[in-house]
Amino acid sequence: MPSTTPDFTGRKADAIGGTSGMGLASPPTSTAASWPAATDHPPPPPTRTRTAQEQRMTYHEHSDHQYAKDLRAGAPDAFKAFIGFDQAALSGSGKVIPRKYTELIAVAVALTTQCAYCVEAHTKAAHAEGATKEELAETTMIAAALRAGGAFAHGFMAMKFYDQAGQASQLDPSDQAQQGE
Repeated sequence: MPSTTPDFTGRKADAIGGTSGMGLASPPTSTAASWPAATDHPPPPPTRTRTAQEQRMTYHEHSDHQYAKDLRAGAPDAFKAFIGFDQAALSGSGKVIPRKYTELIAVAVALTTQCAYCVEAHTKAAHAEGATKEELAETTMIAAALRAGGAFAHGFMAMKFYDQAGQASQLDPSDQAQQGE
């Protein structure tokens, strides 16, 4: 049976992205009666209507920026240094990368780090700088490829560690004792 993990909706997602992908629950498209008997997956739970409070409550809200004042008050030197660094990196006078491309790079990084605030802010800034929808789509796919590529490349390390584990288990006990010293 494939492994399952609960997503934030309480539904189960299989190891290859089972529910609706992206961790979001979608309405079920079948009922238990029509669910194939030969599957390892149970039918999805019935959906319910979210309450008004649940519909208003999100993790990322536009009003969250009001809490910047708390960061500034709690760590004023670090806050000032961060804002200065951010401004220099994104719009400093000595920049050689055009602003549109800076914003598209920022979108790619935001997609990779999954910062909802940054995705919104830098997508809007890229649009304001003249980026096209096609450029945004290409940026998205580049970010996705590199994120996936990281897993692929780290797979090389996994294979290396697997081989090392196999080699270590083949050593005789006296060799293992010498390596532990």
